[in-house]
Amino acid sequence: MTTTPTQASADAPAPHPGPAPNGPPGRTEAGRLPLADRADVRIWIGAFLRGEAARLLLTFTLFAAALVVGLIGPRLLGHLVESVKAGTTTGRVDLLALTFVAILLAHALLARAARTQATLLGERVLARTRENFVRRVLGLPLAEVESVGTGDLLSRATTDADRLNESIRQAVPRIALAAITLVFTVAAILLTSPLLALGLVAGVPFAVLSTWWYRPRATRAYERLLAQEADVLAVTHETARGAATVEALGLGPRQVKRHGAVVDQVVRTRQRTTWLQTIWFPSLDLATMVPMTLTLLIGGLAYQRGAVGLGELTAVVLYVQALGEPLNDLLTWT
Repeated sequence: MTTTPTQASADAPAPHPGPAPNGPPGRTEAGRLPLADRADVRIWIGAFLRGEAARLLLTFTLFAAALVVGLIGPRLLGHLVESVKAGTTTGRVDLLALTFVAILLAHALLARAARTQATLLGERVLARTRENFVRRVLGLPLAEVESVGTGDLLSRATTDADRLNESIRQAVPRIALAAITLVFTVAAILLTSPLLALGLVAGVPFAVLSTWWYRPRATRAYERLLAQEADVLAVTHETARGAATVEALGLGPRQVKRHGAVVDQVVRTRQRTTWLQTIWFPSLDLATMVPMTLTLLIGGLAYQRGAVGLGELTAVVLYVQALGEPLNDLLTWT
C-alpha cells in the first residue's frame, strides 16, 4: 500500500508495516520480515473500518460540510460581480461581502475540526499498530527474529509505522475529500454553465496518461527505497552497538565505506523518484491550466455573444481553478 504525498513528504510512501493481523504471512525476503500482500491489506482495511467507523463517519461528515460550504463561495462571488455590473446598491454589496467572509470563516472552522479528528484517528492507529507490531515480533521464534536485520526491525517500528500514520491521518480523508470535491465541483460547473464545462475535457489526457506512466515506476522505486532505508538503519545501528569491537579490530574504515554505499543507494533512488515527479507533477498542472485557458477563451466568446453572463463566467473560472488541488491530492495520495 503506497502513497505519494504532494508536499515535503512526496518521497515517503505509506506501506503496511508487516502482515495484517490474522492474515497470511505475505512475501518474505531473505533477512527481512514479510511484506503484506494485497489480501493482507484488504483484511487490515476491513478491520480498521469496522473498528473506527464512528470516528471515520464524524471526520468525513466534517470534511463534506466544509466542502459544501466552500462551494458556495465562488457562486456568491459571481453573483456579487453580476450585481455590481447591474448597478446594485452599496448596502447589497456590503451584505454580499459580509456573507462571503462568513462563508470563508465557516469553511475554515469546519476544515480545522475535520483535520483535528483525522489527526486523532491517525494517532490511535499509530499507537495500536506499534503495539501490535511489537506483540507479533515477540511471538516469533527467537531464531527467526535474530535472522532479520536490525535495520528492518527498526524501520518497521518507526518509519513504516509513521508512514501508516500519515496515510490514515492525511491520505484517507484527503483521498475521500478530493474525490467528493471533484464530483461536486464538476457538477457545480455543469449546473452553472454546460457550455463552459466543455473546457474540462482538455485536461483529461494530461491527468490520465501521465498517471498511467508514473504509477508503476514510482511504486517500484518507493518499495526499493524502503528496503534501502532499512539497510542504512541496520549499518548505523550495528556500528554504534558494536563500537568497541569496531575500534578494537580496526573496522572503522570498512564500516564507513559500508555506510557510504548504502546511503548512495538511497540517494540514487530518491533522485529517481524526484525525476519521475518532475515529469508527473507538471503534467498534473497542465490538467488544470489547459482547461482554465480554454474556459477563459470559450467564456470570452460566449460572453460577447450573450450566451453566458459575467457572474456565470466568474463562478466557472473559480471552480475550474479550484479543481487543481483536489485533482493533485486524489492522484498523488492514491
